[in-house]
Amino acid sequence: MPSLKINIAWALLGNSGFSLLQWLQLSLIAKFFGLEALGVYALAVAIVGPIFSFTNLHLRSVQATDVAGDFSFPDYFSTRLCFSSLAGAAVFLIVTLFQEQAFWPILSVALAKYIESFSDVIYGRLQRAERMKTIGVSMIFRASLSLSLFVALGLIWQDFEIALIALPAGNLLALWIVDRPSILGQESYRFRLNDRIISLIKTAWPLGIVIAANTLVTNVPRYIVDYYFDSKTLGVFAALSYFIVAGSMVVNALGQSALPRLANFRYSGGSDKSSLLLRLQALAFFVGLLGVLVAYVFGEYLLRVFYTIEVAKYHKSFVWLMVAAIPLYLSGITNTGVTSYRKFGFNSVISLSTLFVASVSGLLFIPRLGIEGAIVCLAISYTFKWIVSMAALKKLESTSSIGKVINK
Repeated sequence: MPSLKINIAWALLGNSGFSLLQWLQLSLIAKFFGLEALGVYALAVAIVGPIFSFTNLHLRSVQATDVAGDFSFPDYFSTRLCFSSLAGAAVFLIVTLFQEQAFWPILSVALAKYIESFSDVIYGRLQRAERMKTIGVSMIFRASLSLSLFVALGLIWQDFEIALIALPAGNLLALWIVDRPSILGQESYRFRLNDRIISLIKTAWPLGIVIAANTLVTNVPRYIVDYYFDSKTLGVFAALSYFIVAGSMVVNALGQSALPRLANFRYSGGSDKSSLLLRLQALAFFVGLLGVLVAYVFGEYLLRVFYTIEVAKYHKSFVWLMVAAIPLYLSGITNTGVTSYRKFGFNSVISLSTLFVASVSGLLFIPRLGIEGAIVCLAISYTFKWIVSMAALKKLESTSSIGKVINK
């Protein structure tokens, strides 16, 4: 079994590389197709993301913490096939009825998410075996393919909607070339429907709510900005807020790398869990602090070079946005600790209450303050989430300690 340090290094490399390549793609959209096109793309992601987040049921974390082997890979694969197909149908219905003006961008993003969901279920199997190197290589390969195809299609046709075909195309090639062979011969892709699938759904559905709610917390400000302002303003906010997403992917890499180890500590009664969580929290805080420092020193330059002069005008807002991201990164680690206990109802309460706070604060501040109001909304939501997740983790730790004393 690879060491935790090696796994974290590969997870950081994979997620950092993936984030950087996706950021370059956003930069190219803004520079060559304009902020309005970036706003349309952000809206497409905001519509598609929560639907697929819910139907994914966060099976990757369920797999990673399945120390006892309660479910097999065909169980996870079959569940993912059913629910991803439902998500695709739901997106098609929504875009047909309500978003005809963004029909092709939304469908392109949805198809990319559909294909990505199968890579994700393979990642869960690899993560359970702590094969983070394979996952990291796959993520970089997938993002590189999508970016290369996006540039090629954009240069040849000079059409934003045609260029977006690169997203599903890159994901499909990565799934077939890298992900599928990584467990070929070890697991079966046979589809089946039985009582175990129902049991898996009952186990995982609270995490589906968690991830959907988390995605909505990120996207609620985008919905409100789009409703009260326009696609161009949404494009500016999307350009700024992607830096938070990039940082979240790095912190998520830390948490996902440690999740199987944390679950093993819980299952075997290991005493190193709190120490590992504290170290991960320190790393997450460092990531947040580094983001603030980079935004303060280089923010205006980065926004001007990678986006446009118009986006660079918001460099002061960019600094405050990165300050707001610090409690988000800390809550990401504490939530990983909560997930390791496999008491997924706790995660649901945390995420749904945070979504409520985000919705109320967004409606209060965004119509009056615009992009600055969206930043206030995120700051309030992320701080609330960190406080509540810390309380939940303390509750689970105390309950676990009592259980161990009783067993003795």
